[in-house]
Amino acid sequence: MALNLTPRFRRLGSGSSLRRRPGHLEPFHATQLWNNIIHALQTQVDLRQQRWHWRMHNDCFTGADAVDVVLSHLMQNVYFSSNDISRLKAARLCQTLMDHKVFYPVGSRLFSKEQKIMFEDRSSSLYKFMNSYALPGAEKDQEMENLLCHEGLEPKRKFPETNKITFLNPVALEAHDKRIKELLKMINLHPSLSPNPKRKRPTNLLSKKDEWFKVAVDCLEYFPDELIVHASELLSQIVNDREVFAESNKRVLFDTIARHYSQNREPLLYDRYLNIHAGIIELLESGNSGRALEAAQLCIRLLEPNCREELHRLLSFMAVAAAPGAYKLHKQNTNKTVIGRTFTKAIIQNKSLPKTQAEELVLFLMDNCTAVFKIPGSLLQIVRKKLLLLQEGGDPDASTGFTFCQHISQKEFDEQKNKTTMDQLQQLVQEINQNSNISVKERNILLHQFQKHHPLVFLQHF
Repeated sequence: MALNLTPRFRRLGSGSSLRRRPGHLEPFHATQLWNNIIHALQTQVDLRQQRWHWRMHNDCFTGADAVDVVLSHLMQNVYFSSNDISRLKAARLCQTLMDHKVFYPVGSRLFSKEQKIMFEDRSSSLYKFMNSYALPGAEKDQEMENLLCHEGLEPKRKFPETNKITFLNPVALEAHDKRIKELLKMINLHPSLSPNPKRKRPTNLLSKKDEWFKVAVDCLEYFPDELIVHASELLSQIVNDREVFAESNKRVLFDTIARHYSQNREPLLYDRYLNIHAGIIELLESGNSGRALEAAQLCIRLLEPNCREELHRLLSFMAVAAAPGAYKLHKQNTNKTVIGRTFTKAIIQNKSLPKTQAEELVLFLMDNCTAVFKIPGSLLQIVRKKLLLLQEGGDPDASTGFTFCQHISQKEFDEQKNKTTMDQLQQLVQEINQNSNISVKERNILLHQFQKHHPLVFLQHF
């Protein structure tokens, strides 16, 4: 499984039954793909008026928007498998388009022979289309283009329609057009090569059987794009050596996940359920792990779905990475110790909860990461009984499953309420009268206020 760090774009796959074998494109289709990518970018990217260096520029688009359009187009193409496309490849493809003057960065010198300008997948990087760019088969006048740019003239954009594009000699065009070759190189497709079973598989692929990589990549779904792209660049720079490749990749992924969850962010377990967390810890310290697990299952049900799913992925990664035989995270400390110290604050943090107890709760959730996200058996049994009661025409309120108080009538409730209120008021006036820490003047003021609001209790006492 090639490491793919853009899972949020996986939903764009078309799932068509016409999908061909990945890695095979005929020359004509490769040329058509190049044209379609350019047409999609020209028609779908969001063009706006942007300010750059105190000057307004019309019809600008950002590097991040360009990558989004190209990535979406590739993901929906029937010739590719969704696992072959990543945001990093889309950004490299945008670099190729910019190198061939499909668009240019705002503020740069066109056709400059200085060092190569790098495309940036950022919302702050601005680009504009070349007004005279034409698809393969057409000619462009560079001198006229330079003149227009020098004079500040910007003719209207005229993009050819896809149904009007003609290809004079697509086979020869594919063989000699450098742009097509660079396109295929960016997306790791080699249509001219036939499958060779003796060819060694590249070592920079991650095995699907490695659970460590699987759970680590699952966590990246909730990460920002900047962190994903940075991690992809680090992974692409790792040397192609079987002995160090896997460990180096795991170190990059672990550091990326740890960096994301070490930032100041809201904990995945809400602070408003602190009393529940304290109750679970109390059950753990008393040795009642069964009740603690059931309480944790109920507590997890209170979380919002997206927060619950993110917590599930993080705990799954922690459980695999904390195993004794897993990749060694620290020379001196055990993996479980490192995991607990690294991710405890991301899951639960509260000043009223000691650090040791918070870490104890997190490690308990990690050790039971599979069972803790299941619905408690007792709850399922209660729901099943209530459904049977409804089917039989019974009263659902008559069987709640849990009994916390005794049912009494309204008259009994009023009598208990009045009696409890009178007892508390009598106790209050007695404390005021016998309190030696207050002065006589202050005591008389308090008694006068009490007599004003509760005269009957005041007369009964005195």
